[in-house]
Amino acid sequence: MLGAAHRLGFTPVCDVRQGKRFTLTFEEEISDDTLERVRRLAADLLANPVIEDFDVRVEDVAPDRGAGS
Repeated sequence: MLGAAHRLGFTPVCDVRQGKRFTLTFEEEISDDTLERVRRLAADLLANPVIEDFDVRVEDVAPDRGAGS
């Protein structure tokens, strides 16, 4: 999925996880332009809008995410 996003020109994405939802991780601040591009990516690649609804939202993640416990 990450390779397909990059081939579509959406190179700021550095990780994609899929389950009941898709989680995209970015290494940079999310601007309004980036958020709009993510909505287009969701409609074009991640969801089938004919049969599925989708929601795009930004969630803050603690800077020490992934640190050993």
